Amino acid sequence: SYNNELIILTQIGEFESALKLIEEVVDGLQRYDKLITHNYKTLLYYNIADVYFGVGQYNNALPWLNKIINDTESNLREDIKSFARIVNLIVHYELNNRELLEYIILSTTRFLSKKQKLFKAETILIQFLKKQSGIKTADERINSFKAFRKELILLSKDSYEKRVFYYFDFISWVDSKIEKRSFAEIVRRGIDNG
Repeated sequence: SYNNELIILTQIGEFESALKLIEEVVDGLQRYDKLITHNYKTLLYYNIADVYFGVGQYNNALPWLNKIINDTESNLREDIKSFARIVNLIVHYELNNRELLEYIILSTTRFLSKKQKLFKAETILIQFLKKQSGIKTADERINSFKAFRKELILLSKDSYEKRVFYYFDFISWVDSKIEKRSFAEIVRRGIDNG
């Protein structure tokens, strides 16, 4: 039930409410470790990272993403593993870890290239983040986010690509950068506007 609750709360932008559940979730993960399937734990790790991202606690999101990224179990859900890597890129962007981000982009690109079919959104996000290091002014950065947003809007209408936006709200993240507002505020506004 915690996974469902975390998903619903993050999708409606109630990250603070979701944050209040984290201690309970972590306690349950420790207490019932042997009873919880590996894939279910992985999904919880992803949702915990999503909550920390939503409240702007990027350093707290990293360990949960790393649990997924560094997991070597071969039957782990590839979708979660892929999107943990994508969100990891965004977290490092938010933390202004530019040099590390360049390395992680290469690592993520190698990992994603092994997939049968890449989502275009994954590709354009990586290209977008690569370009960010060359941007010098705030106006250039805002314009790059606006151009990226247009690409995302087009992709969000594609039936195959639409699935990407279930894992992470890229458009709200971009809007938060353009409008210089919190990610949670933008997500809540999207829900309010239907």
